[in-house]
Formats: sequence, C-alpha cells, structure tokens
Amino acid sequence: MILRIISFILFLFIIQAGNSQNINQNDSLITKSYKDLYEKIKINYDNVEKGNIYANAYLKKAKKRNDNLRAVEGYFYLSEINTKDFNNSLKYLDSALLYNRNNKSVFTPNIYNRKGALLHIKGDYKLALEYYLKAKKNINSYNNQNFINSVEHNIGLERLRIKDFKNASIVFKNGYQYLVKNNLKTKHINDYLNFLHSLSISYFHDKKLDSAFYYNQLHIKEAKTYNKLSQYHTSRIIEAYINYEKENYQQTIDSISKYLPQVKGTVDSINLAISNLYLGKSLKEVNNWKAALKQFKKIDTIIQNTQKYAWELKENYELLYNYYKNKNDLKNQLLYIEKQLHFDSILDSNGDILKNSISNQYDIPKLVSKKEILITKLKEKDRKKSQAIYLTIICTVLLVLITFFFFKRREANYKKRFEILLQEKKIPHKPLRALKKELKIPKDIVSDILNKITVFEEQKGFLDGSITLDSLAKKIETNSNYLSKVINFHMNKNFSAYLSNLRINYIVEALKEQPKLRKYTIKAIAFEVGFNNVKSFTDAFYKQTKIHPSYYIRELKKKVK
Repeated sequence: MILRIISFILFLFIIQAGNSQNINQNDSLITKSYKDLYEKIKINYDNVEKGNIYANAYLKKAKKRNDNLRAVEGYFYLSEINTKDFNNSLKYLDSALLYNRNNKSVFTPNIYNRKGALLHIKGDYKLALEYYLKAKKNINSYNNQNFINSVEHNIGLERLRIKDFKNASIVFKNGYQYLVKNNLKTKHINDYLNFLHSLSISYFHDKKLDSAFYYNQLHIKEAKTYNKLSQYHTSRIIEAYINYEKENYQQTIDSISKYLPQVKGTVDSINLAISNLYLGKSLKEVNNWKAALKQFKKIDTIIQNTQKYAWELKENYELLYNYYKNKNDLKNQLLYIEKQLHFDSILDSNGDILKNSISNQYDIPKLVSKKEILITKLKEKDRKKSQAIYLTIICTVLLVLITFFFFKRREANYKKRFEILLQEKKIPHKPLRALKKELKIPKDIVSDILNKITVFEEQKGFLDGSITLDSLAKKIETNSNYLSKVINFHMNKNFSAYLSNLRINYIVEALKEQPKLRKYTIKAIAFEVGFNNVKSFTDAFYKQTKIHPSYYIRELKKKVK
C-alpha cells in the first residue's frame, strides 16, 4: 500500500515537472527571433506536436509585443500545422482574420485562400468562392506565380461546384493561355495540367462536347509527355465521361474500370463518386442492372460516410428510386425518395426545396405504390379476406382525403393570419397596468425603470443576442430583482417572453419593409434579431403569429411579385 502511494506521488511529480518544463521551454523560445522561430516551424510542419510548440511561441512573442501583423502569421502557421484537425484549423484562421482587420498583412491572400479551401472541404462552395475572390483581390503585386495559379484555379473549381460553367471555363482558359503565352507551362507544369483538366470538365458540363474532347485529348498528350501518371489516368476517366454522352457505353465501362483504381488515392470522394455514377449509368445502358446497382449503392455509401454533396450526384437517387419503383419495392422506393429530398435540401441554399410539388413527388407515388400492392394482395388472398382488404383501401382513401382537407384548412388559416399581419400596423408599446402600490417598489424607481425600458425598446437594444436580465439591469442602473418585478407586473410576462415578443414584433415589420432581409436564411434572420438558434426563433415566431417564419417570408415574396 505504501509502495503504491509513493508511486502515485512520483507520477504526479513527473507530470508537474513536465508541465513546468513545457512552460519554461515556451518562455525561453520567445526570446528567439521571428526568423529563427519560423525556420523551426517550417522544419516541423509535418510534426504537429513540435510545430505547435514553435508556432505558439511565435504567436506568444507577437502578442507580448502587441505586434498584430506577426500575430496574424502565428495564427496562420497554427492553422496550417493543424490541417487534419479541421475545427481547430478553421478557428486559428478566423483568429488570423480577426487580427488582420485592415488586410495589412502580407499573408492576407494566403489567409483568404486557405479559408476558401477549408470552406470547400466543409461543402460551403458559395462562401468558399467569396474567399477565393478576396484572395485574388488582395494578391496585387504578389510574385509567387504558383500561388496566383492556385487561387485562379480554386476560383474556377468553386464556379463549377455552383454550376457557373461559363465563368468557370473563362477562368480555366485564361489560366491555361497565360502559361502558354508566357512560356511558363514547363516551369508550372502541374498548374498547366490542372487548368487543362478543369477546362475540359467545365466544357463537358456545359454540354460543349467538342471543346471538352479537344482539351481533354491535349491533357492526355501533355500528361503523357511530362510523365504525370496521375494526371494521365484522370484524363482517361474524363474521356470515359465524354464517351458516355456520345453513347459509347462499353468504352466508358472499360476506361473507368481500368483507370479508376489508379486514381483512388489521389481524388476526393466527390470525384470518386462521380466516376462510379458514370460507370453505373453505362452498365445500366448495357442492361447489366446487377453491376449498375452495386455502383449506385456505393455512391450512396460515400455520401453518407463523408456527408459531402454535389449536384452531379443528385441523379444517383433518382436512378435508385426508379429502379425500386419498377420493382414495386415500396420500402426501398420510400428510402431513396427520402434521401433524394434530403439531398435536394442540402444543395438548395435557401432551403425551399420542392415545397409546392412535394405531394406529387412523395405522397402520391407512395399511395399509388400502396394501391398496387393492395391490388396484388387482393388477387392472391382468399375471398374471405377481401372485405378486410377493401376496408383498408377505403380507410386509406378516407385518411388521405381527411389529411388533404386538413392541410387545405390549415393553409387557409395561415393565409388569413398572414393577411392580418400584413395589414396590422406596429403599435408602440404601452404598460398594461397603471402604477400600483402592490409592486412594493418606490414609485419613482418604477417610473425610472419604465422610462429606461422605453428607451431600450426605441434603441432596439433587444436585438443584442447577448442581452440578459442582469446585463440590462446593469445598463439601466438598477438591480435585476426590481427589473424583473417591473416587467412581470407591467408587461404581464417574464423577461424572456418580453424580449421574445419585442424581437418578433420587430422582425415582422422589418421583413415587410426590407426586401433584402427576405433573402436571408431563417438561421441568419434568427441571429439578426438576437436569437441564439433557429428552433427558439421559429417557436417564438409561431407562438406569437400562429404561422411559421418561412411561410410568412414566402407569402411576402408572392405579394411583391
């Protein structure tokens, strides 16, 4: 027992000594020059533990000297070193942006470019494009041609992701022509091949197959000349896509089967899934449905595992749904239509996917499938069970009709409430009760609190998401107990409900008056008026107006049209 205690104390001593050593080491490192620290960072980029030690010392030194530009560099190094830790990498980059508010750091283009890359990984392609464009804007007289090529190429890729094929083609063609015109293709061979590859893809998606074929053949030739095997294999896969559009299905199958295993370790999950899609579609066209289905399900697995979505892959769920529809497999039919709707909702930036036609694409096929199954069962079952089957059909139809009328009635009620909100004018807030002694607070204090609350409302202080009972009490120079009692007594509600009502009243009017605000997502609007999450905002909006905010915005847009 004594031996265990001694061992435990020794263990604690070793840990403490190690911590002290790390602290002392960090303190001693900040005495080194920035140049020396950077050299250590550069050497240890692939060693996260050591790299973090030197990068943190660089940052600590900068902060100690109030050197914001050096702090920007420190955060940027930390972001790069921690690339595999996505959340921390993004957090360090956001800190770099915070310290670089005026874009004075020479690292500005690098920061924006990296932020774009991280957002691309996250799947936020539109925002990624914005940051790449910021990187381009801040390049100015940047002398690193590789970096300039990288930014330009990234901009083109994001345009592809958002289906802006025309502008994507322009970006890639400009990059390709610049390198050729200035005799830089050999010096920047990887950039040159990337521009060629992406140019052929952008033309392919834009249905300009002749141009796609021309640049892809050039890519094949140049990749072979410069012995770039990965690029060569990739270009052969793009050639397979073009062959599919030309209805050369067997050639597509042969090419993808041959070259896809060669590039598996070098392409991202989306491009891997797209290759599987063209392989599956080609197998379907030659009536090999068993092998085609295997590819389509493989794509679904990739999407579920990576949570990455691209518009090219939407067709996969349509193919799976139609396959099981033809097989009268209701369970899988519903499974893949649900996945398709979820996929659409992720891709749609406004979150308004198929709301008007959802019954046609989901409920009706579901009911038709049920009807077909019931009819089949009618033929197979004994006559004695037919009454029960007919009763089931009637109940199903009645349930559908009741559901239909219920939704129609709810829609009418929503419309009525919307019209009331639209015509209603904003009424200035007034206390619901006169001052009374029952409050047991001096009358002059109550009056002072009410006056200050009025100012708080007029200045729209309630839009601050961090406001609390204590912070507001402090702001108006009273105590939280008095403030809570006055609000409860004169507003007939607690502080939380009082804030919520002010915010909902404000946003109802703001959405009427500010068309730009209607373009925001529900999440953005929620944060705009001080709510910390979408659910609390949606619940509060519905509680006060009896309609959902998405419906209110949609009807406002219709009124404008």
